Amino acid sequence: MDAAARSERPAWPLVTAAVAASVLSHLYMDWQGSYGLRPLLPWNGRWYFGDIVAIVDVFFWFVPLVALAWGARRHWRPAAGFAVPAALLLYLLLATDAAAWVKLGAASVLVTGAIGWTGHWFGVARRRRAAAYALALLAGYAGAQAVASVGARSGARDGAAARFGPGATWAALTIVGRPFAWEPMYASVDTVAGLGWREPRGLDDPRVRHVLRTTREGRAMAGFARFLTAVVDSGPDRRRVVLRDARYARAGDRGWGVLSVSLSSDPARQSPTRDGRSSCGAAGAGGGPDSAAALPGRAAPCLPTGSRGGGR
Repeated sequence: MDAAARSERPAWPLVTAAVAASVLSHLYMDWQGSYGLRPLLPWNGRWYFGDIVAIVDVFFWFVPLVALAWGARRHWRPAAGFAVPAALLLYLLLATDAAAWVKLGAASVLVTGAIGWTGHWFGVARRRRAAAYALALLAGYAGAQAVASVGARSGARDGAAARFGPGATWAALTIVGRPFAWEPMYASVDTVAGLGWREPRGLDDPRVRHVLRTTREGRAMAGFARFLTAVVDSGPDRRRVVLRDARYARAGDRGWGVLSVSLSSDPARQSPTRDGRSSCGAAGAGGGPDSAAALPGRAAPCLPTGSRGGGR
């Protein structure tokens, strides 16, 4: 084999390292937000939450886009390939209720990108340097939010203990469009609360426990929801349980973080345990995202074991 043929062969160790870095960095970025990460599936369903950076952040779009544009050829076709999505994303950003400084910052990034592209600050020969600068900038941005989140999480923890006692669970939820701002949320066995609001969890209802224990949809929602609440709709036209993750929805029966499950069978037929309680409501059954030990004389919420989060 001649030297030219050997030079065309991929360097598999480098390819493997690049793939591993891509996968691990994706998992790391998922962990940073309040959406959560379960890296040990299928062996362990435990959730991990960083509560640092929102799962959608405009700077993680625009900064790499500018770096790629700076490393591209100076031609109208690649320029259009970057300008069109940048303009669309900027339009969508300006149409939202994102913080004013975020909108101004995003526009400034794009203006800087246009000036750098026309001024040939970087080019094809120096595109790796542009990419490295972009990664360093984003790392510093995320690191600054990590430092700022310490106070928000400490405040959420103290607020949960003040409202519901030392056994309460809590979170400092990231807010899309408002970096360096967090929404505290607290939960006890029977209540979820935040600043100026509180909602009953409704997890003690036998019909709710029945849905969470016997239906695939209920088990999936209980495993996903960090702050699970439930409402039983037993009107004349329907019998169903509406499950919500209070991170995303606190009312209504549609939308992200909401699930409706029909009551197709009699929850009274649940198999009782030896002490007369439902096997779903037995103490110790609650190992869900924000479950707590059962209160005296009450059954713990019916949540599948394995996923955790909330309190630190």
